[in-house]
Amino acid sequence: MIAEIIVKEARQNRIDGFVFVEFKNVLSASEVPWSYLCKHPNFWYADNLLKVDPQKDCEILKFKKGDFISEKDFHELIRTLKQAGQRLTDINKKQKNDWIGDKKIIITI
Repeated sequence: MIAEIIVKEARQNRIDGFVFVEFKNVLSASEVPWSYLCKHPNFWYADNLLKVDPQKDCEILKFKKGDFISEKDFHELIRTLKQAGQRLTDINKKQKNDWIGDKKIIITI
């Protein structure tokens, strides 16, 4: 599943940027592995907000529909979201490879 953050171009106080329109398929904190949330960057959806934790000792960024973000900050946000998405992909692959089932399967030939 790929998270989608839909924006539209906007201008506010003579600053070019974007307005958040919709957040689709953004996972909640309960839907991602704890190891993903313990390190940075990461992002999740809660309380109708996109929450982004870009780095250690940094304030969590919160965005809701209708919020404005400057073009410069938006490009930084996209970079952070891509890094976080790659981290989650890597964690999920590792967990899938480390999984060992406890159910016995008997194959009769």
